[in-house]
Amino acid sequence: MKKYIFFVLVTLVIESLLITGTIVIWDTRFPETMFFGSCLFIFIAFLISSSGDFLSNYSEYSVFGAMAGSYQLKREEPYLIISPFLVGSILFFISYFIIYYFIY
Repeated sequence: MKKYIFFVLVTLVIESLLITGTIVIWDTRFPETMFFGSCLFIFIAFLISSSGDFLSNYSEYSVFGAMAGSYQLKREEPYLIISPFLVGSILFFISYFIIYYFIY
């Protein structure tokens, strides 16, 4: 459990540094950059943590085509793994609302 919380905190720090770097380098406004950045991080985390989405289906079809039809297609049930990256991204999104409420 300590390792999981550590990775969630590392995710929060890395995402904060990426958004801060984006704000400093391109001179963007803080609220919009943090909101859209956190939405992007959540979207990427969902794609990485999920199975049975369009990415895995297309890769399965490409393997089927590459092996000339000898590959047996697996129709697996879609699932979502609650990874530290997903939890950290959601916490970063929640922190946006807290920061926006107190600053603006």
